[in-house]
Amino acid sequence: MDGNTTSIDQQWAAYQIDRKEPYTAFLFICLIIGALGNGLVIVIYALKLRGDLGQRYFIPHLAVMDLIACVSASILCLLSNFYPLSFPSDSLCRFFWYTSWSSAAISTLILLLIAIQRYLSVCKPHGPQMRGKWRHLVYGSTVGTCMLLAIPFFYLTGNIPITQVYNGRNVTAYYCSTNAGEGSWRDFETVYFIGLFIIGVSNIIVTMGFYIPIGLTIYRTFNRQSILRLHNQSNEDSVAAESSVDGAQSSEVSYSTENSAKSRKSSLTHTTSMSVHNKKNIEKRTKAKNRFTLMLMLIALIYVLSNVPSLALIVVWKDDPEFWTVSDDAHFNFLIILRRLFLVNNIVNPFLYGYFDLKFRHKVAELFGLKSKTHS
Repeated sequence: MDGNTTSIDQQWAAYQIDRKEPYTAFLFICLIIGALGNGLVIVIYALKLRGDLGQRYFIPHLAVMDLIACVSASILCLLSNFYPLSFPSDSLCRFFWYTSWSSAAISTLILLLIAIQRYLSVCKPHGPQMRGKWRHLVYGSTVGTCMLLAIPFFYLTGNIPITQVYNGRNVTAYYCSTNAGEGSWRDFETVYFIGLFIIGVSNIIVTMGFYIPIGLTIYRTFNRQSILRLHNQSNEDSVAAESSVDGAQSSEVSYSTENSAKSRKSSLTHTTSMSVHNKKNIEKRTKAKNRFTLMLMLIALIYVLSNVPSLALIVVWKDDPEFWTVSDDAHFNFLIILRRLFLVNNIVNPFLYGYFDLKFRHKVAELFGLKSKTHS
């Protein structure tokens, strides 16, 4: 009888491992790309972009938290996949839950700090800015708050027994999950997770709320630049026409008038040349600034898109405990990958830096001994 039970347990474990292969592959991809990508960002900022980072101050901190969140969450889920009957360690379970959640929370709040910093820079350039000691103070407070707020995970998570039916027999597995609290912790858990859910949704709304005026400011800036460009082109055409008229009439004026016209033409040409040069420099700096801002806006957008499905599935799952009892493997893997889609937020940023941030791209090329001609 015991041997038959053991056989059923082993068959069920093998079945669970096989049916989760697409999900396992997704986790491995997230783990490898997240570790390498964020690791590269940390190396670049440690070796090539040290010193006063200015508007890039939060980026290396974001990379560190994304690295921790991605690695800890991926390992937690992979161990759950490979040990479906019993997670290897109750203490390890609690540790990974705490680490993955606290680092992910810090990462999302850093995105809010980046949005605030960019809002002040773009929309309130002449007002107070987030610089110097204030950045250190705000970041330190964010890290400390999230680490303290995550402490209940040590009491609310652990290996919990869950019984399922397989081939007509009951199979009991010990999952690393929430709902592990006892006594008063069980009553606290519902309130706690509702609070975390509200904080998560609020952070998404507030972060995007800061980027709306930023986007409008950039749009108006592009419009002004287009109008100025047309105006400057009109002025240059007028100068060229005036110079042409001066040349046509040179035979009909006195020698002194001719010298005066040439002097005025030379002065206008020099002034125009200097003006064009200055305007090109200003336009170059403005484009770099707007490009960097667009990168940060896209990072925030991906953060929203990757977290909304996860938050929505948490609500559905808590309301319907039988939600995950899906018989179709493709449907099951689709749902569980959506549940972990927040991992995309922790792995995509290095690719955005490489595309939008020309200075970062230049430093990466420099690190690997490659040639790069453009950097901001």
